[in-house]
Amino acid sequence: MYMEEILGRVCRVMGEYERDRAPVEDGYNIFRVLDVADKEVMVCRMLADIVDPAGGHGQGDRFLRTFVEKVLGLSAGEEFFHEAEVIREYRIPESFSGRRNRRIDLVIRSKDWFIPIEVKIKADDQEAQCCDYYCFAAEQMNRERAKVYYVTKEGTFPEEWSMTAKREADGLMETVPADGLIRLSIRRDICGWLRGVVEELEEGRFKSVCSQYLDVMEDMTGAMGYEEALLVEEIILQDSSTFKAGLWIEQTMEQAKIKLMTRLMEELREGMRPLLETYGLRELGPRSYYSVERQIGQYYACGDTSYPGVNYGLEHGRLTDGKELWLRIEIDWSLFAGFCLFDPRARDGEGDQVDHMEAWKEEIAGFFKDMEEVDNDDWWILWCYLPSGDHSMGKGQLLCPEFKSFNKAAVKLADEGHRRDMVQRYVSVIEEKLLMRLK
Repeated sequence: MYMEEILGRVCRVMGEYERDRAPVEDGYNIFRVLDVADKEVMVCRMLADIVDPAGGHGQGDRFLRTFVEKVLGLSAGEEFFHEAEVIREYRIPESFSGRRNRRIDLVIRSKDWFIPIEVKIKADDQEAQCCDYYCFAAEQMNRERAKVYYVTKEGTFPEEWSMTAKREADGLMETVPADGLIRLSIRRDICGWLRGVVEELEEGRFKSVCSQYLDVMEDMTGAMGYEEALLVEEIILQDSSTFKAGLWIEQTMEQAKIKLMTRLMEELREGMRPLLETYGLRELGPRSYYSVERQIGQYYACGDTSYPGVNYGLEHGRLTDGKELWLRIEIDWSLFAGFCLFDPRARDGEGDQVDHMEAWKEEIAGFFKDMEEVDNDDWWILWCYLPSGDHSMGKGQLLCPEFKSFNKAAVKLADEGHRRDMVQRYVSVIEEKLLMRLK
């Protein structure tokens, strides 16, 4: 069977499935209304209540057992489940590094067990955070069994500065050992477990709530739903030729994603050109700092992201000491745009973004109409997601493409007409939210 035929069959089957499910998918989902996918605390609270033997579901340790065994991969024994308790936002009075009031997102505690679970969706890693959690867990139980379970959309590594700590009292250093951190993926591990939970439940309010929660988690990570996966599996497993075609598709998907992102950024660059003269921008080209051309090929090879972007210098945005104000459109996990301060003389003339801008805040504010004081977020002076136009995706979440998980908004960009419309929308948001604030 030719690959085109297989793709055609998959498209037809999935199209029929989506049409059949349309009334349900478009139904009221409380988690979408509350923008749960953008709020780590709310994600953790729902997860904790399902896992908690004392949770509102009233089904004891039923879900804790499958979570511990299938997600955490532990064989804990009956005594563990008899005494287990689940605690949200567990407070550590004083950590190894000396930082007070650390709060672990979720802790499962029982006799001889202390299991810290940290969930990272949007928030950045804090300095020494994972190390402090590991050290505290090692104090509560057998050090050889101590682990930190680190949950992200794709199961990525934490930043290096989170994995090490220096004790303030005596300067002693501590590092999380290689086997002391277990990475978990919301897409693979949490969604896979939640599908099992939903399948086992009888019809009723709790099943409906869990299904809505699962839908949002799948949307957030781009995970294929359980039923959809079964339909595609049946096509791939038809015979050796269809299975081989599936392998070929699998091997080419990463490059296809990169090519789609490259097209999007090229079209964004074209869409921005009518604004350049109006706002005094100069396009800095493919050899500039962290450009799409330099970085996009490594996007999926990097544990976090390679930060591919398009750079624009402001003709009137040069500071007295030679630093420059830039507009940058970038793909982190999602697509966003913002102003940053750039030092063209840093790194032996290669240039670099300026992380600390206290000394130049007053001068930077002078470039904007309504900025009394610069409120920077690391090296970003002003920024927004596209097309939500805000720091959070909010109600525009379903329109904001997320390229690590390739959510529905990212997939839709493969349609040329839709991509063209969205590029116009992105450019409009950049002009309205960023460029029109320039003097």
